[in-house]
Amino acid sequence: MQKRIFIIVLCVLIAAANTICPYTSTYAMDAVNEVKEMRAAGITPETPETPETPGNVTPEAPDVIEPPKNGTVISAGAESYVVTKESAEVAYKGTTEVGMIKIPAEVAVNGISYKVTSIADEAFKNNTGITSVFIDKNVTTIGKAAFSGCIKLETVSLEAGLTTIGIEAFTNCTALKTITIPKTVTIIKTRAFMGCTALNAVSLSKGIETIGKGAFRNCIALTMITLPKSVTEVKTNAFLGCKKLAVVNLKAGLTTIGNSAFADCTALGSIMIPKTVTTIKEGAFSGDTSLAAVTISIGIETIGKKVFYGCKKLQVLTIKSRKLTSVKSNALSGIGSTAVIRVKSAKLSAYTKLFKGKGQGSKVSVVKI
Repeated sequence: MQKRIFIIVLCVLIAAANTICPYTSTYAMDAVNEVKEMRAAGITPETPETPETPGNVTPEAPDVIEPPKNGTVISAGAESYVVTKESAEVAYKGTTEVGMIKIPAEVAVNGISYKVTSIADEAFKNNTGITSVFIDKNVTTIGKAAFSGCIKLETVSLEAGLTTIGIEAFTNCTALKTITIPKTVTIIKTRAFMGCTALNAVSLSKGIETIGKGAFRNCIALTMITLPKSVTEVKTNAFLGCKKLAVVNLKAGLTTIGNSAFADCTALGSIMIPKTVTTIKEGAFSGDTSLAAVTISIGIETIGKKVFYGCKKLQVLTIKSRKLTSVKSNALSGIGSTAVIRVKSAKLSAYTKLFKGKGQGSKVSVVKI
């Protein structure tokens, strides 16, 4: 019907313009009469629809892909990451690769570029396939137990930018031999390198402030450690059981030596406590059976319980401080039977009383320096 009306209208127009048209015949007149009849009956003839042209079509909007939310795990090849800051930062979560692993500074996933700013907790825990790891400059934090139990991990390269080595980060990495801590690291947390039984060399850069509890506990191959002057505290058990640790260099800046910090370091022959140390806590050097000479500088105020307990070869204890006010019970229990405690002449009388009955034998004497 629509097509027929369209043809009629067209032909009528053409006829009105005195143009010959084969459709202005009886067929056309019948159609015109039909339209008139429809109008008389109150029916409005339909107008043909205008066909769509490309210009009339509204293009569909492309699908919008939402960036992954915080906590979402994303992948790039063999590696996986956890989003920690939407569209900006991720934590390295793990890989299926073995051998040498590189933690990149950045990674692109689905068109979004992320900085890799941390290694997730337990990212490589008990991974027996990795042998070396390089950690790039954007990584600031190594998470809890990130490399714990990686028994074939031999080398670790850390870049400046790292600030925190997390709890148990490298615990029981029994093949790890050396580690250099960059100057940007401020804290080595609890048990970070505990049980790294092949670790024989540790380099601590200036900038580190705290050696955490048990940080190097039972690192039985470690022979020497130098703490930079930025270190203010060595916490409980930090070097406990480091049986080959023969040389410990402590620098001014240190204020506190924690409970059992250097206990059972059976190769340690001597130690000098710097002037900034005010407190040596309980059992700090207990069980150091080779310890023969100790010099404590001018800042010491408190010597805790059992500090030198069982140091059977200790023969000379020199105390330069005039500030010492407290020596706790059994601080000298088990030291050499003929040891001497050397003190400033002005403090001879006071310190003789202070050291009385602290566990030492009756032949141990207090003398002037």
